[in-house]
Amino acid sequence: MRSVAAAILALALVLPVPAVAQAPREDGGFMATTARIAGGAWSGLVDGASWAWSAAGAPFLPAAPGPFMPDQWSEPETEFLALMEAAGYRLASIETGGMLLTRVIYRFEQERRLSDGDRDRARRAIEAHRARSWGIAASAHRWVVESVIDAGLSTEFRVATVEVTTRPLPNLTFHVVALDRPLDDSERRLVEEMQPRLTGAAE
Repeated sequence: MRSVAAAILALALVLPVPAVAQAPREDGGFMATTARIAGGAWSGLVDGASWAWSAAGAPFLPAAPGPFMPDQWSEPETEFLALMEAAGYRLASIETGGMLLTRVIYRFEQERRLSDGDRDRARRAIEAHRARSWGIAASAHRWVVESVIDAGLSTEFRVATVEVTTRPLPNLTFHVVALDRPLDDSERRLVEEMQPRLTGAAE
């Protein structure tokens, strides 16, 4: 793809230039003729670069986030989001970018540790999903959710974040941290956000 893009740009920059050599010759001496040729060549380069940007630039622009927002998701993806929420994880951010290849990464952060009752409800949600959804993607979604639920049984570690990469190549990353380590900035903000809710529930 890079070689094709380079060839398009090279043709756009080079092709306009020979038209200068075919223009009628005017008197005025060597300096005047040289100036006219240089001016025409520069104009051709500018026009060629503008054409290349207009015609070939759009496909290489970074991926816009709009099409990857949750309100644009299909039903299977929405069900995965619901399962992750049942497992105590919220969609915290979406990273999009890339030029030749679109990059899309969904980052889930642990919002709460599951109680025994929460864990049972999450497992029932998984079984209900298994009964109505088949295929490789659905199985992968359940595997991710089951993995974080099982990891939540640990008394020393927890899965703090899950990164799901969908483009350019599927990838999955679990960030496991020790329970007794100091909170980082994002976790501290999360605790501060949840504190009013916990206080209100207690009252």
